[in-house]
Amino acid sequence: MQEKLKIFRRGYVLGVDLQAMQPLGGVDFLSKADIQNPAVQRAISQRLKDRPVDCIISDMAPSPTGSRTIDHERIIGLCHTVLKLISDDNETKLKTSDNLAFLCKIWDGHLKKQFTNDVESLFGNCRVVKPDASRSDSAEFYVFARKSVRS
Repeated sequence: MQEKLKIFRRGYVLGVDLQAMQPLGGVDFLSKADIQNPAVQRAISQRLKDRPVDCIISDMAPSPTGSRTIDHERIIGLCHTVLKLISDDNETKLKTSDNLAFLCKIWDGHLKKQFTNDVESLFGNCRVVKPDASRSDSAEFYVFARKSVRS
């Protein structure tokens, strides 16, 4: 376990959250930061300093409105924002490693298939998974992809 921690500590972890974050050892945070704001996207790029990204984990979710359709569309919009950070059509495209892993929370709805198609077109593969800890009637799923990003 200690060896794994030593390897992990050599890496760089950047957390981005809309809420204020308490400091966490070994993690750099952008607190009170909206990922959809281009200035925040530039700040992410600047903090990474051309380091290749190995893993992107997005557990973002919008504040619920009470409408499943609206909430679904909003979370898919957030996930597309994350995808855009590693897409060629982004001026602040992040450098990615050859073994990039991507995990993004979504809620079930009419845009699920289109989003998974978008992920698959970027990564060449895509799986939708439902964690065992998630209630069976929950609309929560995760989209997972791993491979090099296509240039």
